[in-house]
Amino acid sequence: MANQGYSVNQVLSHKQTTILAPQLQQGVRVLQLSSTELQSEIDAALMENPFLEKMEMDTGFEINPDSGLTQEDKRSLEQAARPVDSTTIHGYAAKPPALNRSDSGTASGTKSDVWSASSLDFLQEMPGELTLHAFLRQQANATPLDNKQHYILEILIDSVNDKGYLRATIDEIVQLAMPEYVVTRIEVARVITILQDFEPVGVGARTSSECLLLQLKEMPVQTQGLELAKEIVSRSLLQLAQKKYQEIALDLGQTKADVQRAVVLICQLNPFPGLQISPSREERIAPDLVVKKVRGSWVVRLNPNLAPAISIHHESNELLKLARGHDGYQKLKQTLQDAKLLLSNIEKRYQTILRVAMLVIEKQADSLEQGEAGLKPLTQKEIAGMLGIHVSTVSRAVNDKYILTPAGVVELRSFFCSAISRSGAEAISSRAIQAQIKDLIEQEPAEKPLSDNKITSVLKQRGIKVARRTVMKYREQLGIPASPQRRVSAQ
Repeated sequence: MANQGYSVNQVLSHKQTTILAPQLQQGVRVLQLSSTELQSEIDAALMENPFLEKMEMDTGFEINPDSGLTQEDKRSLEQAARPVDSTTIHGYAAKPPALNRSDSGTASGTKSDVWSASSLDFLQEMPGELTLHAFLRQQANATPLDNKQHYILEILIDSVNDKGYLRATIDEIVQLAMPEYVVTRIEVARVITILQDFEPVGVGARTSSECLLLQLKEMPVQTQGLELAKEIVSRSLLQLAQKKYQEIALDLGQTKADVQRAVVLICQLNPFPGLQISPSREERIAPDLVVKKVRGSWVVRLNPNLAPAISIHHESNELLKLARGHDGYQKLKQTLQDAKLLLSNIEKRYQTILRVAMLVIEKQADSLEQGEAGLKPLTQKEIAGMLGIHVSTVSRAVNDKYILTPAGVVELRSFFCSAISRSGAEAISSRAIQAQIKDLIEQEPAEKPLSDNKITSVLKQRGIKVARRTVMKYREQLGIPASPQRRVSAQ
């Protein structure tokens, strides 16, 4: 009889994982926080860490317009763009860089040339409130996940806009997770489903249809008209927006009465679930940065009114000396190190945001005067390559950060856009094409509006080759109805 037994085989497998040190984790978190969230973090640190104290910061800086961009001003901007060495933090005080005074301390020239803190008085700090991102992070911290899943979830939360929509593709999330973790598209998709289980219901959706479906799935299964409502949202959302109920009924093989009952159910849903958390945030948003033209050049500065100023208590070293040799000395020493680390990470946050913003504005300077028509193709990956940092750092630096431009306050990430090839010329951004479509429609004759085919032809004459369906998609994204509806509304 053959000897039957167990066979033991040794299998070696290679698995790449990276666990960030606590110091780096704090640096990543501080960078990705919005100004409001950062202030909350600082307020908590001031309560918990006895070595930290508030610092009165002088924001009365001015730029001497007679000197234009002087060598001193250029040096200050270059200094702001350099990486921060934690050993050179000014007295361990966290403050924004490149807030210089002019040599004379006074302003001259026309009022439009003067840029002082007093001209920014209206940029008051937002009152403390629970933001959507903070609300989602509270739920993330209460969800049992491994380190990799939690890291992916943090990236996803960063990519959710104020309305609650996920504005990053699975492939982009895979890229943003590197080099900390090597993740697959399947792993990202699984974590997206975790995010979509969070409150408010519908958060994390990538399309309007998905957002409404997530809300319908939360309704009791016995709800009358529920299944038909799901079908309408999945297959006939455009017809629903146009109130073509009879057409929907024919397409789905239902009666018009049944469709109308399902529509009543759909109308109870919220297409922008994120606004439930802070509905008026967009109206009261304060910029992290300000861009102004000084003597023909665009200059980017941090908004001094939002800069949280904290420092190490001036008697910290004496307090530590007194504690030496007593119980609790090591804990007190670590507390001081924690305070210094927080200040270092806050200043690095300032530096990184400013470095990224300066380069973005340099590349997109035309858009500050021409609007979206002046936007050039630009990706976060390009900016990362130019600065020698990872694309995930750029993503965190621009996410939930706002800049005051001549056209108003806009999100910093709105300066990024994809490219469309153009015959015989450099590529043009997708948003610049949308601006041209909008301009064409605004100038069309009311009695003979331009069809999508005609707009496609006009763009082709301008050297922009796009498909008719692309024009239709851009028009719909702009909220502009088709030519038959525009003709009717004009009558």
